[in-house]
Order: sequence, then structure tokens, then C-alpha cells
Amino acid sequence: MLKEMNKESLILKWLDHNITDEELAILRQYPEFEDYEKLSESAPLFQAPLFNEVEVFQKVREAHYKKSSHNYWKYGIAASLLLLVSIVLLNTIPRGESIRTDIAQKEEVILPDNSVVLLNAGSEIRFRESEWQENRSVHLEGEAYFKVAKGKKFDVITKQGMVSVLGTQFVVKDRKGHFEIKTFEGLVQVKTKDTLLQVGRGTAVKLMNGRFTNSLLTKSTPDWTQGTSSFTSSPLKEVLEELQLQYNISIEKSNLPENKLFTGSFPHDNLEDALQSISIPMKLNYSISSEKEVSLGYIEE
Repeated sequence: MLKEMNKESLILKWLDHNITDEELAILRQYPEFEDYEKLSESAPLFQAPLFNEVEVFQKVREAHYKKSSHNYWKYGIAASLLLLVSIVLLNTIPRGESIRTDIAQKEEVILPDNSVVLLNAGSEIRFRESEWQENRSVHLEGEAYFKVAKGKKFDVITKQGMVSVLGTQFVVKDRKGHFEIKTFEGLVQVKTKDTLLQVGRGTAVKLMNGRFTNSLLTKSTPDWTQGTSSFTSSPLKEVLEELQLQYNISIEKSNLPENKLFTGSFPHDNLEDALQSISIPMKLNYSISSEKEVSLGYIEE
């Protein structure tokens, strides 16, 4: 019979998917192996950064509690296995880097390959520096301008889709359901749940009502990097959300046509000018009650 240390070594090999058929056959001889397999089926619980061994153990213990009392000895087995899983995870899963901007803030980030990311207000990127050589990918929430160094494929992953390039300059925006890509240099590929398309230089695509619409870019860099937010046929709701992000204000809305489309821009350095830039073409009236509060209403015709 194998010693306990040898059994633990087999478990570690099994968890690491590095076990031979002969070793697996030996491990299967243990009556508790069935419990190991049930835990293995819950593998998504062990993915960083969501892994919580205390929570998982509690679930295992509750499941076993429903069984007869003579099965209590299995708690020790489950706890031992969870401890081993924790050791494996702590030694194999690299720490991720996360950079977030606050409202009315922008930040430049230099990635490990010297690619540059300029984050717009209220945005976040996450990546793993230790895996960068093999996997150039970042997770994005919000909006960012990427200047990608040439090399292996570079992926920007968002909730609504993935943008892939080799070396180029582009913007990805994914805010509260608004998904938009602007290509300033090179060619990017956009992949969503049911669409695959390419966006060439000087072109913007935007997902609206389940379909992508195209437009041409008139500038060589995104306006917001120069202190202005610009929109082409964008719902007023999206424009006002961006206004709140750039000025850290709350907007009290009264009878606003939030689905009405807006084409235009507003500056980031003067709230009065920004409100006029939106209100005049959209036929709105506004009032500034304090530095943090603005009221907007629709002018009835």
C-alpha cells in the first residue's frame, strides 16, 4: 500500500494534469477518489481571482452534512484536498495588474512590450505581466486608446466582444452597452458573439440595436485625448453619461429624449460651454445648481 505522502504526490499530479495512466489507476483505488472528482468538477471556483477556499470548503461540508454521520471522516479529506489546491494555485497562477481611472481622470499606461494605453475617465484595464511574452491580452472596461507595438497578436477583451491586432493604433469603447471601435492606424479584427468583421484605418464601427454601423474618422487621434468628447449619431443618453464622467456631476433629467441621436462635441474644461454644445442642437434647457448638480429639460415645441 502506498504511503500517505505518495498519495498526496499523486493528487498533486492529477490536479496539474500531469499524471500517467498507471498512476491514475493507483489513485482510483482509494475509496475517497470519488470525492476528489466531484471537487474537480467545480474547477471554475478555483480560478483566480475568484478562488475562495473557505467558501468552497463550506459548500463541500454542507453537502456532506446531508449524508449519514459515518461519512464525517470525509471532511478531513476534502479539507486536505482544498489545501493542496490552494498550494498549487498560489504557485502557478500569476498575479494580475489592474489600472483604473476615476471620474474626470485620464492616465497613460506603458505595457511590458512598450505598447501604450491611454485610459479615458472611469475606465479600467487588467493584464498579466508574467504571461505577457506568450499572451498579449488586456481586459477593458470603459474606453481606451491603444498604440500597440508590433509583435504577436494583441487582444483587447471586453464584455461585448474582442478586438485583435498585430500592431496599430485604435480606440475601444465598451460602456454600459455602448460598444465602439475606431482605427487610426493599421487594421483590427472585431469579434462578438455573432459577428466577425475588420475595421481599417480611418474607420469607426459602432454596435447599435444589435447591428454595426460604419463611419469615417476625420482626425488622426481620438478627440478625448485632446480634451474634447465627440459623437456621431449617438443617443443622447450616451452623451450625457460621458458628460458626467468628464465633469463628475449628477444630472437631473426632465422629459429628455434620451434615444434621440446627437452629432457634435463638448469640451472637458468648461461645463457651461459643454452644456451649451449639447443643449443648443438638441433643443434642451439647463441650469447649474451647484458644482456637482445640473438640471436638463426638453424644450417643448
